[in-house]
Amino acid sequence: MNDKIQKIKNGFIDRYFEVVETDEDEDDPKQTKASQASVAKHKPEEKPKESIVKQAQTAIKYHENEKAAHEPTIISKGTEIQGHINAENDLQIKGKVVGNIHINGHLIIDNAIIVGDITAQKITIISSNIKGHIESYSQLEIQQDSIIEGDMKGQNIFIACQCNGNIDCGELLHLSSTAHTTGDILTKHLKIDENAILNGQIKMAKKE
Repeated sequence: MNDKIQKIKNGFIDRYFEVVETDEDEDDPKQTKASQASVAKHKPEEKPKESIVKQAQTAIKYHENEKAAHEPTIISKGTEIQGHINAENDLQIKGKVVGNIHINGHLIIDNAIIVGDITAQKITIISSNIKGHIESYSQLEIQQDSIIEGDMKGQNIFIACQCNGNIDCGELLHLSSTAHTTGDILTKHLKIDENAILNGQIKMAKKE
């Protein structure tokens, strides 16, 4: 029976531990095979420091590239573009564009002049002159001191300036106190602040 137990012990030690040599007396009868075992066979290998540093540098570079990909392209003040613009990332325009603009992102028009139709995921217009149709797939915001000559379409629309054109709003149309619109309005929800001016017919779309 003792021999069987000893064989089981030896088999367990051989499977999970590796034997290492020590400076202790090998003839010591008290020295057992278990006391010579020091490191488990299944212990994971430590990665070299250079490999860890390389992984960290790769991660930092990846996040920098992701950040750069989300930064908007800027058309600076004084720049004039003759021709159409198509882009996948966000775009900020501070100059003049004569041509249609299609952006699959956020379009910011800031103190700019646009002659052409505009479509984008989200549109923000600040103190700019636009001559052309405007369509946003989500939110259209036209702030004060802008002049719009053309039809406007979007899911949620905020107007605080002079707009000459029909408005087609899928959800909420908000006309601020400085809004002055000329054209027919189609919307599901309408909010009109005091002193806003509307010239045209208003048709409320049916709620689903």
